Amino acid sequence: MIFAMSDVQAEFHNALREALAKWNLSLTPAQFDLLAAHYAAMVEYNQRVNLTRITDPAEAAVKHYADSLSVLHWVEQAGVGARNLLDIGTGAGFPAIPLAIAGPDWSVVALEATGKKVSFLIDFAREAKLTNLHVEHAHSAHWKTRRRFDLVTLKAVGSLRECFEQAGRFLCERGHVVVFKTAGISADETAEAEAFAGESGLTVLQPFVYELEYQLETLQRLLCVARKA
Repeated sequence: MIFAMSDVQAEFHNALREALAKWNLSLTPAQFDLLAAHYAAMVEYNQRVNLTRITDPAEAAVKHYADSLSVLHWVEQAGVGARNLLDIGTGAGFPAIPLAIAGPDWSVVALEATGKKVSFLIDFAREAKLTNLHVEHAHSAHWKTRRRFDLVTLKAVGSLRECFEQAGRFLCERGHVVVFKTAGISADETAEAEAFAGESGLTVLQPFVYELEYQLETLQRLLCVARKA
C-alpha cells in the first residue's frame, strides 16, 4: 500500500510519541517534525544508497528513533551531566541525529567512514539547520582530534570489547562510553569486554535495561556503559 506523506508522518509521529511517553520523555512539535523530516530524507536517499532495511514509519520510529533516544532516558535516570557527544559509526545518523535534535544544548559529532552516508548527513544537517551537529568523514582508528567527549556512543559497530577500544581514547575524565546491545549479548562477549576495560582505565557499570514495543513484540535492549576513571 502506498501512503500519502501526511499519513506516513502521522504514523511516524504517533508511534514515536507512544514509545517516548513510557519514559516520560517529551519533545516539542518542532523536534517531532525534524525527526520526521530526517526519516523522510532517509527513506528517499535509501532508494539510491543503502542506509537501512527499516523503512516502515512506525517500525523506524521505534527501532531507530526511540531506540536512539534511550540515551536521554539513561542520562536522566543516571543523573549524568553531558554537554558534548561523539557518535562513532553513525551510519544514517543513529543515534547522533535524534540526540542532536532532542538535545539542542548538546554539541554532537557524527563520525562516519562511508562517503555517501557522510554526504547524506551533511546535507540533512544543513537543510535542518542543526548547528549543534558536526559531521566528520573518517574511521575512528584514523580520526585525529584533540577533543575529548562526555559521551561516546556506538551502535551496531562491533563487539562490546571493540566498542570500548574504539571509544576509550576519545573520552574525557569521568566520561562515559555507551554501547547499544540486545539482551542476547553473550557472557563471553561481556567477560572479554570487562577484562579489556579493567586494563584500560574503564569501569564497567551496570547495564541500563529498557524495552521497545513494536506491534505485538517486546524488544529487550541494553545500554552497556563504562566510565573512564
